[in-house]
Amino acid sequence: DFGKCFFTQADGETREIDGGTFHILQARPAAVACVDNAADGAKLAGELRDRISRFISEEHRASIARVAGAAFEALSEGLAKEGSCALQQVLSPARFVPHPLNSLGLHLLRSVLAEQMAHARAVARGYDAHPHYSTWRRDGMLRLPLDPMTEEELHKLLQVVAGEETEGIPRPPYHWIPRNVTAVESDPQHRMHMDTFAPIVKVWAFLEGTTMEQGPLHFSVGSQHNSEARLKWMYAYSLPPAAEALREPS
Repeated sequence: DFGKCFFTQADGETREIDGGTFHILQARPAAVACVDNAADGAKLAGELRDRISRFISEEHRASIARVAGAAFEALSEGLAKEGSCALQQVLSPARFVPHPLNSLGLHLLRSVLAEQMAHARAVARGYDAHPHYSTWRRDGMLRLPLDPMTEEELHKLLQVVAGEETEGIPRPPYHWIPRNVTAVESDPQHRMHMDTFAPIVKVWAFLEGTTMEQGPLHFSVGSQHNSEARLKWMYAYSLPPAAEALREPS
């Protein structure tokens, strides 16, 4: 229905939000069933081993093992036995991969890999030399005046925070469209949440006169890092039935 968002609560009850800027309800085609392919599986397994070797330090491995209560090698050995279909999902941007290996820390591994690879991409492209990168890397957010910024400066900033040159980076000129956000009862946007396991970039432009006292956006500074406390939380919600992990991102 136009202007409504239908959602299912943890207890299974279906409810709806009237408004909330959900203007279009999207229908998504079912994915074609995957069939394991030995050659593809070997290639994907090699890619995953390479990424783990390059980006997952001994400290990361120990942290994942402590949280999952199992040796990191058990997770590695389990992944080595998976077919191409499962490995495609593991290496995909899918928000969550329901899999028995989550009990050994698979979801945590995907999150740590994504964070470390994003930083490595930025460094490889020299973006870490940008004056705002250290703050972005530390805090996970930047609060900057938009009016003095040229469109080319904004474009460069988007590249820096995304760690990408062109992928997903819109080119100028930029056209800003006001978004009328309607606050409604039980709006999930009013609860602290994490959109996905991998680093993503969101741009919020507030009109002149908006103050911090009005609370236009709440963000937990530094929460983008995979601290052991965050990994414990992610591990808990990745276990069956994984209701929170399976919900659509906001």
